[in-house]
Amino acid sequence: FGKSLAEMGDTLNNVETNLQNQIAIHNDAIAALRKEALKSLNDLETGIATENAERKKMYDQLNEKVAEGFARISAAIEKETIARERAVSAATTEALTNTKLVEKCVNEQLENVASEIRAIQEEIDREKAERKEAED
Repeated sequence: FGKSLAEMGDTLNNVETNLQNQIAIHNDAIAALRKEALKSLNDLETGIATENAERKKMYDQLNEKVAEGFARISAAIEKETIARERAVSAATTEALTNTKLVEKCVNEQLENVASEIRAIQEEIDREKAERKEAED
């Protein structure tokens, strides 16, 4: 009986040792899995950060191209606006010049009419004077 208790004790010790060895193996495996999971997580975070940096770079380039496009469009609009303003200014100047020419012609015609009226009035006044002399 004594021997069997000793054997049982040895068996228990062996079982305990085996269990401790199994726990150690599992703990090592769990640690390795944790390490691998942490590495994968770090790789994923690095990949996400890289992708975000690339996306930001792409957006920055896109924004730059949009800004360049707006600048070109604004310059073209400004150029067109200036061209239209110059055309309107030239047309206005031409219209003003034509108006002045018409005004000058009208004034000359009015002066001619006034001269004719004065001449007619002088002729009427002479005829009146001549009739008055003839009556006297």
